[in-house]
Amino acid sequence: MNFFGVLNTLARKKLWFESIKWIESRSNLQISKMHQYFNALGFVYYNMQRYDLAKLYYIEALEFKKDYIVALQNLAKLYEVLDDGKSAMSAYKRILKYDPSNKFAERYLKT
Repeated sequence: MNFFGVLNTLARKKLWFESIKWIESRSNLQISKMHQYFNALGFVYYNMQRYDLAKLYYIEALEFKKDYIVALQNLAKLYEVLDDGKSAMSAYKRILKYDPSNKFAERYLKT
């Protein structure tokens, strides 16, 4: 099973600590996949309600690939949860910069 297949299985079962262990055991990924690695860690921490760590990892994912839409959407959603509308707005605008027809961002910016 591939990286996301295993992670998806663990996430469906809400095995968050096992997810972290599994992701970290794959830290030797090629540099071209590091954005996915950090985003996956952010996703797990988000679901554990460790928003401080989730934010850190989403931002780290974007350091490796600044136009990674998945991490940008996750970061925008996190800012909403944190009630940081200004940062959420900024993230959604950044999404539209890279993906002008992104429905996720368009929906937020229309409200």
